[in-house]
Amino acid sequence: MPVSRTGSDAGTLGWAASRVIGLLAAGLALSLVSAWVYASYFRIDIAGSLIWPGSDGYCIEGSQSLGVHCFSDLSQFLLLGETMDPENSNPFIRNYPPINRTIFWVFQMIAVHMGYGLSVGIYIALSAACLLTPAIWAVRGKPWAQQVLVVALTGVATYPFLAAIDRGNNIALAVPFILLAVVALQRGTSIGVVVGIVGASQIKPQFGALVLALLVVRRFRVAAITIAVGIGVFLASFVLVLLSRPSLSPLQEFKDFILYTRFYDQYLPLDASYPPNASFGHLLALVNGGIGGSRLSETQIQLLVALVVLLFLALIVWRGRSLPVGVWFPAILMAVSLTPAISFAYYLAGALIIAALLIKEPFSSQIDAAPVLLRWLLTIALVVSLTPLLISLGGAQAPVPVMGDGVVVSLMPRVAAVMWGLYLVAVAITAVQAGRRLPAAVD
Repeated sequence: MPVSRTGSDAGTLGWAASRVIGLLAAGLALSLVSAWVYASYFRIDIAGSLIWPGSDGYCIEGSQSLGVHCFSDLSQFLLLGETMDPENSNPFIRNYPPINRTIFWVFQMIAVHMGYGLSVGIYIALSAACLLTPAIWAVRGKPWAQQVLVVALTGVATYPFLAAIDRGNNIALAVPFILLAVVALQRGTSIGVVVGIVGASQIKPQFGALVLALLVVRRFRVAAITIAVGIGVFLASFVLVLLSRPSLSPLQEFKDFILYTRFYDQYLPLDASYPPNASFGHLLALVNGGIGGSRLSETQIQLLVALVVLLFLALIVWRGRSLPVGVWFPAILMAVSLTPAISFAYYLAGALIIAALLIKEPFSSQIDAAPVLLRWLLTIALVVSLTPLLISLGGAQAPVPVMGDGVVVSLMPRVAAVMWGLYLVAVAITAVQAGRRLPAAVD
């Protein structure tokens, strides 16, 4: 495949893109061999180790499942029937914002009135389309063979794609909104940025922090509008619970959302080795657990992580304008994605968007022109995040039925968190250094 330095030609890829594609191809080959060895010689549950065991038990096996699989994050809603009220079900459903719950409610109604299997099929197809949007957008106008290769290696055959589809998690629906936000940010289109950030934040509230990107480029008025619209849409969306059958109280549901969100990160210990957790807090908890003497509490760990991430994000906001969008936006996106205490494998979905930026102009040229250290850190972070490779750290205990002899602890999500943390730090330092050299451009 021909490679250009800038990636400006329709049939070529830039420096970073060509290396990411090449390493992803090698990684996929290694993943297949690794999976074969683990499954055939050691009877390890590969999917269960990377994400979660297939027999997740959230539906009636046979009539509602695909084999033994229930797509649990979706099925927990479909089992509610025509109501949004999770009484006698998973109480943590109340952590989901109202628009989120309403989207699931639409699929609940399809399941009730048209069939469970049809509802699951439409939802999974929609999720796949959303997750593949960045790759398809990136390869428009490129040769057919390159389109297939890029969509396969940066979309279908990636860890976050498989994880999000396997769980039926709605983070997939946020991906097109985030892509819209960064493209609009580059083009200077305010309405696109507002719609993108507000839309993504209604799916996963932490993505509201992407408003920091507007502060980097000093678009304070648009940032204020985004915050106001986001809060307004969120509060108004509680009226949607009136659609539930029977209807619910908007005020009570708001109170429950606030109550249950406080306990969101308490259903899984921060240092739990399973299921795979790619959060920065999990890394610090592991380090903290390996240090003798007094140990930090989980609350202290989360606070420390938040403060450190906020510090480096503040540096990017302060001096990031000295760098192009394609360089600093990935740092903000992945910091926002991995700072929450529980960031399962599908929260690496932001890497799907970043991989697309490597291929699409003008982002690809921006990244290719970045310092060598940043290019290599971004390359490694992307490859580790997207490659569905199982590297075992030892046995683990799954709370649901598994295949073979069970699951193991996966190394790759932890390495991904380390690499994104290093990239965040490196971008912040580079931005400060560049800002000092060009003060007139950023003040």
